[in-house]
Amino acid sequence: MKIAHMIPAHPVLQNEMTKMLAVDLKSYNFDIFIVQLNNAPIAELPKGVEASLLRMSAPISTAEENKKLYAILNMYDIVIFHSFQIPANSKVLISLFHHEYLKKIVWIEWGYDLYIERMSGIKGELAYRIKLLITKIFEKRVPYFVAIHPADIGAYHEIIKGKAKVFFALYRGQNTIKPDLNGYRKTMMARRSERGEAIYIQVNHRADRILNHKEVLSRLYAYKDENIRVFVPLCYGDKEYGDEIEEYALKLFGSKAICPREVMPYDEYMAYLMRVDIFIMNSERQVGLGNIHPMIRMQKKIYMPESSVLFKYFNQYGNGIQDVKMIGKERYSDLIKDVDMNALCEHVNDYLNVDSIHEWRGIFDQIIEDFSKGKTSVS
Repeated sequence: MKIAHMIPAHPVLQNEMTKMLAVDLKSYNFDIFIVQLNNAPIAELPKGVEASLLRMSAPISTAEENKKLYAILNMYDIVIFHSFQIPANSKVLISLFHHEYLKKIVWIEWGYDLYIERMSGIKGELAYRIKLLITKIFEKRVPYFVAIHPADIGAYHEIIKGKAKVFFALYRGQNTIKPDLNGYRKTMMARRSERGEAIYIQVNHRADRILNHKEVLSRLYAYKDENIRVFVPLCYGDKEYGDEIEEYALKLFGSKAICPREVMPYDEYMAYLMRVDIFIMNSERQVGLGNIHPMIRMQKKIYMPESSVLFKYFNQYGNGIQDVKMIGKERYSDLIKDVDMNALCEHVNDYLNVDSIHEWRGIFDQIIEDFSKGKTSVS
Protein backbone atom coordinates (compact mmCIF):
# COMPACT_ATOMS: atom_id res chain seq x y z
CA MET A 1 0.00 0.00 0.00
CA LYS A 2 1.49 3.34 -1.09
CA ILE A 3 1.35 6.13 1.49
CA ALA A 4 2.19 9.83 1.06
CA HIS A 5 2.74 12.29 3.89
CA MET A 6 2.01 15.94 2.99
CA ILE A 7 3.86 18.25 5.39
CA PRO A 8 3.75 22.07 5.15
CA ALA A 9 6.96 24.08 4.94
CA HIS A 10 6.90 25.38 8.50
CA PRO A 11 9.83 25.74 10.95
CA VAL A 12 8.18 23.75 13.75
CA LEU A 13 5.64 21.47 12.09
CA GLN A 14 8.00 20.32 9.34
CA ASN A 15 10.79 19.58 11.79
CA GLU A 16 8.65 17.67 14.30
CA MET A 17 6.71 15.62 11.76
CA THR A 18 9.67 14.62 9.60
CA LYS A 19 11.61 13.60 12.71
CA MET A 20 8.73 11.47 13.91
CA LEU A 21 8.33 9.76 10.55
CA ALA A 22 12.03 9.27 9.86
CA VAL A 23 13.11 8.22 13.35
CA ASP A 24 10.14 6.70 15.13
CA LEU A 25 7.91 5.43 12.30
CA LYS A 26 10.47 4.53 9.65
CA SER A 27 9.21 0.93 9.48
CA TYR A 28 6.18 2.19 7.52
CA ASN A 29 6.64 2.45 3.76
CA PHE A 30 5.91 6.03 2.74
CA ASP A 31 7.02 9.04 0.75
CA ILE A 32 7.21 12.59 2.09
CA PHE A 33 6.13 15.74 0.24
CA ILE A 34 6.88 19.21 1.60
CA VAL A 35 4.04 21.57 0.61
CA GLN A 36 5.49 25.05 0.12
CA LEU A 37 2.92 27.84 0.00
CA ASN A 38 4.09 31.15 -1.50
CA ASN A 39 7.82 30.47 -1.09
CA ALA A 40 7.53 29.78 2.65
CA PRO A 41 10.97 28.97 4.16
CA ILE A 42 11.79 25.26 4.19
CA ALA A 43 13.48 23.90 7.30
CA GLU A 44 16.47 21.63 6.92
CA LEU A 45 15.39 18.00 6.82
CA PRO A 46 16.76 15.54 9.41
CA LYS A 47 19.77 13.57 8.24
CA GLY A 48 18.83 10.73 5.91
CA VAL A 49 15.31 12.04 5.21
CA GLU A 50 14.32 12.49 1.59
CA ALA A 51 11.32 14.54 0.48
CA SER A 52 9.83 15.89 -2.72
CA LEU A 53 8.70 19.50 -2.98
CA LEU A 54 5.20 20.59 -4.01
CA ARG A 55 5.03 24.34 -4.57
CA MET A 56 1.58 25.94 -4.44
CA SER A 57 0.30 29.50 -4.57
CA ALA A 58 -2.07 30.75 -1.87
CA PRO A 59 -4.85 31.57 -1.47
CA ILE A 60 -5.42 30.60 -5.13
CA SER A 61 -3.39 27.83 -6.72
CA THR A 62 -2.72 27.58 -10.45
CA ALA A 63 -4.09 24.88 -12.76
CA GLU A 64 -0.59 23.43 -13.14
CA GLU A 65 -0.11 23.27 -9.35
CA ASN A 66 -3.45 21.51 -8.91
CA LYS A 67 -2.49 19.05 -11.62
CA LYS A 68 0.60 18.10 -9.59
CA LEU A 69 -1.51 17.76 -6.43
CA TYR A 70 -3.99 15.51 -8.26
CA ALA A 71 -1.09 13.37 -9.53
CA ILE A 72 -0.06 12.68 -5.92
CA LEU A 73 -3.63 11.96 -4.85
CA ASN A 74 -4.00 9.62 -7.81
CA MET A 75 -0.68 7.82 -7.30
CA TYR A 76 -1.03 6.93 -3.62
CA ASP A 77 -3.52 4.74 -1.76
CA ILE A 78 -3.44 6.88 1.41
CA VAL A 79 -2.55 10.58 1.52
CA ILE A 80 -1.92 11.93 5.01
CA PHE A 81 -2.10 15.72 5.39
CA HIS A 82 -0.21 17.00 8.42
CA SER A 83 -2.29 20.18 8.74
CA PHE A 84 -4.69 21.02 5.91
CA GLN A 85 -2.68 23.93 4.56
CA ILE A 86 -3.53 23.72 0.87
CA PRO A 87 -5.07 26.56 -1.16
CA ALA A 88 -8.81 27.15 -0.77
CA ASN A 89 -9.59 26.65 -4.46
CA SER A 90 -7.82 23.26 -4.40
CA LYS A 91 -10.23 22.17 -1.65
CA VAL A 92 -13.15 23.54 -3.67
CA LEU A 93 -12.16 21.67 -6.83
CA ILE A 94 -11.64 18.38 -4.99
CA SER A 95 -14.97 18.80 -3.17
CA LEU A 96 -16.90 19.45 -6.39
CA PHE A 97 -15.17 17.28 -8.97
CA HIS A 98 -12.87 14.72 -7.33
CA HIS A 99 -14.76 12.85 -4.62
CA GLU A 100 -12.57 9.81 -5.27
CA TYR A 101 -9.58 11.68 -3.81
CA LEU A 102 -11.42 12.53 -0.58
CA LYS A 103 -11.68 8.82 0.23
CA LYS A 104 -7.88 8.61 0.41
CA ILE A 105 -7.28 11.50 2.79
CA VAL A 106 -6.26 11.43 6.44
CA TRP A 107 -6.33 14.80 8.22
CA ILE A 108 -3.86 15.28 11.07
CA GLU A 109 -4.78 18.72 12.38
CA TRP A 110 -2.29 21.20 13.80
CA GLY A 111 -4.73 23.72 15.28
CA TYR A 112 -4.29 26.45 12.68
CA ASP A 113 -6.05 24.45 9.98
CA LEU A 114 -8.94 23.45 12.24
CA TYR A 115 -9.70 26.95 13.53
CA ILE A 116 -8.23 29.62 11.26
CA GLU A 117 -10.84 29.54 8.49
CA ARG A 118 -13.42 30.56 11.09
CA MET A 119 -11.26 33.36 12.48
CA SER A 120 -10.19 35.40 9.45
CA GLY A 121 -11.82 37.47 6.75
CA ILE A 122 -15.00 39.50 6.94
CA LYS A 123 -17.79 37.26 8.15
CA GLY A 124 -20.46 39.11 6.15
CA GLU A 125 -18.56 39.04 2.88
CA LEU A 126 -20.24 36.75 0.33
CA ALA A 127 -16.98 35.38 -1.10
CA TYR A 128 -15.78 34.52 2.41
CA ARG A 129 -19.00 32.72 3.27
CA ILE A 130 -18.90 30.69 0.04
CA LYS A 131 -15.25 29.75 0.64
CA LEU A 132 -16.07 28.73 4.20
CA LEU A 133 -19.02 26.61 3.07
CA ILE A 134 -17.01 24.74 0.41
CA THR A 135 -14.05 24.24 2.77
CA LYS A 136 -16.37 22.81 5.38
CA ILE A 137 -17.93 20.43 2.84
CA PHE A 138 -14.41 19.27 1.94
CA GLU A 139 -13.39 18.74 5.56
CA LYS A 140 -16.67 17.02 6.50
CA ARG A 141 -16.08 14.38 3.84
CA VAL A 142 -12.57 13.41 4.93
CA PRO A 143 -12.85 9.92 6.48
CA TYR A 144 -10.12 10.22 9.16
CA PHE A 145 -9.33 13.01 11.61
CA VAL A 146 -6.43 12.96 14.10
CA ALA A 147 -6.44 15.56 16.89
CA ILE A 148 -3.17 16.56 18.55
CA HIS A 149 -4.83 17.93 21.69
CA PRO A 150 -7.92 16.66 23.55
CA ALA A 151 -9.66 20.05 23.18
CA ASP A 152 -9.53 19.70 19.40
CA ILE A 153 -11.75 16.62 19.40
CA GLY A 154 -14.67 18.66 20.69
CA ALA A 155 -13.76 21.50 18.33
CA TYR A 156 -13.88 19.11 15.34
CA HIS A 157 -17.41 17.99 16.23
CA GLU A 158 -18.56 21.53 16.96
CA ILE A 159 -16.94 23.30 13.99
CA ILE A 160 -16.75 20.69 11.23
CA LYS A 161 -19.66 18.46 12.32
CA GLY A 162 -18.08 15.66 10.32
CA LYS A 163 -18.46 11.90 10.64
CA ALA A 164 -14.80 10.96 10.38
CA LYS A 165 -13.25 8.26 12.49
CA VAL A 166 -11.53 10.40 15.14
CA PHE A 167 -8.23 9.65 16.86
CA PHE A 168 -6.04 11.49 19.34
CA ALA A 169 -2.25 11.43 19.68
CA LEU A 170 0.33 13.93 20.83
CA TYR A 171 2.69 15.12 18.13
CA ARG A 172 6.29 14.21 18.84
CA GLY A 173 7.33 17.64 20.10
CA GLN A 174 4.70 17.87 22.82
CA ASN A 175 6.21 15.25 25.06
CA THR A 176 9.84 15.81 24.04
CA ILE A 177 9.75 19.54 24.89
CA LYS A 178 10.45 19.17 28.59
CA PRO A 179 12.28 21.72 30.71
CA ASP A 180 15.00 20.27 32.92
CA LEU A 181 13.44 20.87 36.35
CA ASN A 182 16.35 19.38 38.31
CA GLY A 183 17.23 22.00 40.90
CA TYR A 184 14.39 24.26 39.73
CA ARG A 185 12.46 25.93 42.51
CA LYS A 186 9.61 28.29 41.85
CA THR A 187 9.86 31.47 43.90
CA MET A 188 6.70 33.44 44.64
CA MET A 189 6.46 36.54 42.44
CA ALA A 190 5.47 38.85 45.30
CA ARG A 191 8.53 37.78 47.30
CA ARG A 192 10.82 38.33 44.32
CA SER A 193 9.24 41.71 43.69
CA GLU A 194 9.87 42.71 47.32
CA ARG A 195 13.53 41.83 46.84
CA GLY A 196 13.69 44.26 43.92
CA GLU A 197 13.84 41.57 41.21
CA ALA A 198 12.16 42.20 37.86
CA ILE A 199 9.04 40.20 36.95
CA TYR A 200 9.28 38.65 33.46
CA ILE A 201 6.12 38.63 31.36
CA GLN A 202 6.01 36.74 28.04
CA VAL A 203 3.52 37.85 25.38
CA ASN A 204 2.64 35.03 22.94
CA HIS A 205 5.29 32.96 21.16
CA ARG A 206 5.60 34.11 17.53
CA ALA A 207 4.75 36.86 15.06
CA ASP A 208 1.18 36.05 14.04
CA ARG A 209 -1.72 38.47 13.66
CA ILE A 210 -4.21 36.06 15.22
CA LEU A 211 -2.41 36.50 18.55
CA ASN A 212 -3.46 40.14 18.91
CA HIS A 213 -0.19 41.33 20.47
CA LYS A 214 -1.20 44.99 20.57
CA GLU A 215 -4.24 44.25 22.71
CA VAL A 216 -2.06 42.55 25.33
CA LEU A 217 0.74 45.11 25.20
CA SER A 218 -1.81 47.91 25.62
CA ARG A 219 -3.23 46.17 28.69
CA LEU A 220 0.23 45.67 30.16
CA TYR A 221 0.97 49.37 29.71
CA ALA A 222 -0.92 49.95 32.98
CA TYR A 223 2.12 48.43 34.74
CA LYS A 224 4.81 50.27 32.75
CA ASP A 225 6.25 51.93 35.87
CA GLU A 226 6.63 48.64 37.73
CA ASN A 227 9.82 46.59 37.69
CA ILE A 228 8.85 44.34 34.77
CA ARG A 229 10.44 42.96 31.61
CA VAL A 230 8.15 42.27 28.66
CA PHE A 231 9.43 39.35 26.59
CA VAL A 232 7.86 39.24 23.10
CA PRO A 233 9.29 36.37 20.97
CA LEU A 234 9.00 37.24 17.28
CA CYS A 235 11.45 34.60 16.09
CA TYR A 236 9.25 33.21 13.33
CA GLY A 237 6.00 33.94 11.56
CA ASP A 238 5.00 37.11 9.71
CA LYS A 239 8.14 39.26 9.50
CA GLU A 240 6.31 42.45 8.55
CA TYR A 241 3.90 41.99 11.46
CA GLY A 242 6.87 41.21 13.72
CA ASP A 243 8.48 44.52 12.78
CA GLU A 244 5.23 46.31 13.62
CA ILE A 245 4.93 44.61 17.03
CA GLU A 246 8.57 45.15 17.93
CA GLU A 247 8.22 48.86 17.20
CA TYR A 248 5.02 49.03 19.27
CA ALA A 249 6.50 47.15 22.24
CA LEU A 250 9.60 49.36 22.30
CA LYS A 251 7.42 52.47 22.04
CA LEU A 252 5.39 51.41 25.10
CA PHE A 253 8.08 49.88 27.29
CA GLY A 254 11.44 51.08 25.97
CA SER A 255 14.34 49.01 27.27
CA LYS A 256 11.94 46.90 29.36
CA ALA A 257 10.77 45.21 26.13
CA ILE A 258 12.78 42.25 24.81
CA CYS A 259 11.86 41.17 21.27
CA PRO A 260 14.10 38.34 19.97
CA ARG A 261 13.89 37.91 16.18
CA GLU A 262 16.17 34.93 15.56
CA VAL A 263 15.15 31.35 16.31
CA MET A 264 16.90 30.30 19.53
CA PRO A 265 18.56 26.95 20.21
CA TYR A 266 16.31 24.68 22.26
CA ASP A 267 18.30 24.91 25.50
CA GLU A 268 18.52 28.69 25.28
CA TYR A 269 14.78 29.01 24.74
CA MET A 270 13.99 26.69 27.65
CA ALA A 271 16.25 28.86 29.83
CA TYR A 272 14.19 31.89 28.77
CA LEU A 273 10.96 30.10 29.65
CA MET A 274 12.30 29.26 33.09
CA ARG A 275 12.92 32.98 33.73
CA VAL A 276 9.36 33.90 32.76
CA ASP A 277 6.90 34.53 35.62
CA ILE A 278 3.71 35.28 33.66
CA PHE A 279 2.82 33.82 30.26
CA ILE A 280 0.08 35.32 28.06
CA MET A 281 -1.33 33.41 25.07
CA ASN A 282 -3.92 35.66 23.46
CA SER A 283 -5.74 33.39 21.03
CA GLU A 284 -9.18 31.80 20.84
CA ARG A 285 -7.83 28.63 19.25
CA GLN A 286 -5.44 25.86 20.23
CA VAL A 287 -1.95 27.23 19.67
CA GLY A 288 1.50 27.30 21.26
CA LEU A 289 1.39 23.96 23.07
CA GLY A 290 5.19 23.72 22.94
CA ASN A 291 5.23 26.82 25.16
CA ILE A 292 2.10 26.26 27.23
CA HIS A 293 2.96 22.76 28.44
CA PRO A 294 6.41 23.70 29.81
CA MET A 295 4.87 26.77 31.46
CA ILE A 296 2.25 24.61 33.20
CA ARG A 297 4.87 22.09 34.29
CA MET A 298 6.89 24.95 35.80
CA GLN A 299 3.66 26.27 37.39
CA LYS A 300 3.96 29.73 35.84
CA LYS A 301 0.97 32.07 35.93
CA ILE A 302 -0.87 31.87 32.59
CA TYR A 303 -3.44 34.19 31.00
CA MET A 304 -5.68 33.31 28.02
CA PRO A 305 -9.00 34.61 26.66
CA GLU A 306 -11.81 33.16 28.75
CA SER A 307 -13.57 32.11 25.53
CA SER A 308 -10.60 30.15 24.16
CA VAL A 309 -10.78 26.38 23.75
CA LEU A 310 -7.64 25.88 25.85
CA PHE A 311 -8.90 28.07 28.71
CA LYS A 312 -12.06 25.98 28.87
CA TYR A 313 -10.17 22.69 28.60
CA PHE A 314 -7.44 23.41 31.14
CA ASN A 315 -9.77 24.94 33.70
CA GLN A 316 -11.61 21.64 34.00
CA TYR A 317 -8.58 20.76 36.15
CA GLY A 318 -8.66 23.54 38.73
CA ASN A 319 -8.81 27.23 37.88
CA GLY A 320 -5.15 27.76 37.08
CA ILE A 321 -5.61 29.72 33.84
CA GLN A 322 -6.54 33.39 34.26
CA ASP A 323 -8.67 35.59 31.97
CA VAL A 324 -6.56 37.89 29.81
CA LYS A 325 -9.17 40.65 30.17
CA MET A 326 -8.15 41.07 33.81
CA ILE A 327 -4.76 42.42 32.72
CA GLY A 328 -4.77 46.19 33.04
CA LYS A 329 -7.85 46.10 35.27
CA GLU A 330 -6.38 44.28 38.25
CA ARG A 331 -3.83 45.85 40.57
CA TYR A 332 -0.18 45.00 40.03
CA SER A 333 -0.18 43.17 43.38
CA ASP A 334 -2.92 40.89 41.99
CA LEU A 335 -1.13 40.45 38.66
CA ILE A 336 1.94 39.06 40.45
CA LYS A 337 -0.07 36.94 42.88
CA ASP A 338 0.67 33.24 42.30
CA VAL A 339 -2.17 30.79 41.69
CA ASP A 340 -2.55 27.10 42.51
CA MET A 341 -1.49 25.10 39.43
CA ASN A 342 -1.05 21.71 41.14
CA ALA A 343 -4.14 19.95 39.72
CA LEU A 344 -3.53 21.22 36.20
CA CYS A 345 0.17 20.39 36.37
CA GLU A 346 -0.65 16.83 37.46
CA HIS A 347 -3.13 16.41 34.60
CA VAL A 348 -0.69 17.72 31.97
CA ASN A 349 2.12 15.52 33.31
CA ASP A 350 -0.19 12.50 33.06
CA TYR A 351 -1.12 12.99 29.42
CA LEU A 352 2.37 14.08 28.34
CA ASN A 353 3.91 10.94 29.83
CA VAL A 354 2.06 8.57 27.49
CA ASP A 355 4.01 6.75 24.79
CA SER A 356 2.86 8.92 21.86
CA ILE A 357 4.80 6.89 19.28
CA HIS A 358 2.92 3.77 20.36
CA GLU A 359 -0.31 5.77 19.90
CA TRP A 360 0.73 6.89 16.39
CA ARG A 361 1.58 3.33 15.39
CA GLY A 362 -1.83 2.20 16.55
CA ILE A 363 -3.52 4.93 14.51
CA PHE A 364 -1.57 4.18 11.34
CA ASP A 365 -2.12 0.43 11.73
CA GLN A 366 -5.89 0.98 12.10
CA ILE A 367 -6.06 3.29 9.07
CA ILE A 368 -3.98 0.97 6.89
CA GLU A 369 -6.14 -1.99 7.91
CA ASP A 370 -9.33 -0.06 7.06
CA PHE A 371 -7.99 0.99 3.67
CA SER A 372 -6.82 -2.53 2.85
CA LYS A 373 -10.32 -3.84 3.62
CA GLY A 374 -12.07 -1.04 1.75
CA LYS A 375 -13.82 0.22 4.91
CA THR A 376 -13.31 3.95 4.29
CA SER A 377 -16.20 6.06 3.08
CA VAL A 378 -17.07 9.68 2.42
CA SER A 379 -19.97 11.00 4.45
